[in-house]
Amino acid sequence: MTKDLSYLDPEGFTVFTSEFHRKRGRCCNSSCLHCPFGHTIKKYGLTFQNINEADHKLVACLIGEKPSKYDWREFLPENALLMYLKGVVCGIVLKNHIVIKELILKDEFSHQGITKELAEAYLF
Repeated sequence: MTKDLSYLDPEGFTVFTSEFHRKRGRCCNSSCLHCPFGHTIKKYGLTFQNINEADHKLVACLIGEKPSKYDWREFLPENALLMYLKGVVCGIVLKNHIVIKELILKDEFSHQGITKELAEAYLF
């Protein structure tokens, strides 16, 4: 498999990307982590957790070189959140009390239709 169709997760399992599923052309209804057809998000939703000090290294790696208008550290402790899909970190949310200011997704989750508006629907 090519790199953009799959990757290995930390446990060594092959995970198919949204591009793989899109090329197949239909949803298999198996709740695949990177389902581009919306099935997994509808079934499991998005969950959120405050970023604590132990998460700072993970956040720095996740953001990496991605351009951002904001410094995520300014949103700590209660307004910077890790976002999860099926228990897997898929991104970071920087918010205030009524709106998400910025949504930063891991690359492998960027083609699944996860938008600020969708995240807000689950968060607020």
